[in-house]
Amino acid sequence: MDSHLIIYAALWLLTVIMSWLPFVSKKIKISYPIFLLIFGFIIFKAWVPIPWPDPYWPNSWVMYISEIIVIVSLMWSGLKIGRNYSFENWKIILRLIVISMPLFLVGVFFFWYVFLWFSLPAAILLAAVLSPTDPVLASEVQIEKLSENTSISSKFALTWEAGINDGLAFPFTILAVSLATALPQENNILIHWFFDTFLLKISMWILFWYLFGKLFWWAIHKIPKISWIWNPFWFIILSITFLVYAGTELLHGYWFLAVFVCAVVLRHSEEIQSDMKYSMHDFIEQMEKLLLVLWLLIFWWSIFNGLLDNLLIIDYIFVLFLIFILRPITSLFWLFWSGEAYNERFLISFFGIRGIWSIFYLSWAFVEYPNFPMQEKLYSIVCLAVLCSIVVHGLTAPYFVSKVEKNIY
Repeated sequence: MDSHLIIYAALWLLTVIMSWLPFVSKKIKISYPIFLLIFGFIIFKAWVPIPWPDPYWPNSWVMYISEIIVIVSLMWSGLKIGRNYSFENWKIILRLIVISMPLFLVGVFFFWYVFLWFSLPAAILLAAVLSPTDPVLASEVQIEKLSENTSISSKFALTWEAGINDGLAFPFTILAVSLATALPQENNILIHWFFDTFLLKISMWILFWYLFGKLFWWAIHKIPKISWIWNPFWFIILSITFLVYAGTELLHGYWFLAVFVCAVVLRHSEEIQSDMKYSMHDFIEQMEKLLLVLWLLIFWWSIFNGLLDNLLIIDYIFVLFLIFILRPITSLFWLFWSGEAYNERFLISFFGIRGIWSIFYLSWAFVEYPNFPMQEKLYSIVCLAVLCSIVVHGLTAPYFVSKVEKNIY
């Protein structure tokens, strides 16, 4: 039998499975990425003649593949956020971004720099890439639908956190690269980093998301009124996603933040009809799920090919410490004064899911500086953290979310 027919059959099987998998996953309360792990392993062991990835792909490939899915997922996340949330909900976001996330970053840095003697750039980079929660792999603990005006503040908090936390993570990723490439005589790196990378870029994205959001609001609102123009909203939202991303980068801003908040602006534009919003949301959701399946299969196959073979016992201890202790403690402590129910505080603090964000930032750093030390080791540690997060949170998130929903409703 021709090899390409076997590949078509395998892809057909995965496509059919993915069509119903989210519904089955919700019914049995197990996240569907875990099932994709099983299916990916079966295809891998069945010797389907696909050019399986080596454990370590070229950095540029990893960066571009991860970049696309994160962009699409951010647009999807932003479109889901409605209006009926109190000021207390926003205070939780501020606590997570301004207090909990920096504490988490410092904890990871301290572990690797002080105890395991990583170099300063490597320790900062590892802390930076592991600090943001992921907007792609956390659908069970985030707002699910455009029409969902949920009273579960944990869903609101986790959706917003995953959408904007790269505003703090990315500057430290840039700092790690700057320190790794710095010459011994350079002594103004921190000053330049603080004023340009941290302050200027963050302030620029605030301006750009507002301008882009208003511009696209006007276009989406006005164009359908022209009788002879048919408005394909599903393609418009995809074009907006990539245009905002590229435009903000060209204008020296943080592109991920701009995409996410531009989506929120479109979601809150009352002049845009509901059916338009539903069309844009549903299309971008399907795009995100398709890209997620492809990314997860590549991720699993890299792991099956030996991506984690160079790890030590201390690396596994660190990842378990990160998931079960560091994230919950750094978040739960500051949520004691939030006024939320205990089960809501637990949901927010424990389900800080690590995922594609981390892989993208790591590959971006290595593309910027190809000679960055310990690349394979850092890839293995981050991928182990992502794998453990998918398994641990995937087995527990649907169950605990359903418990919280029953208590509230």
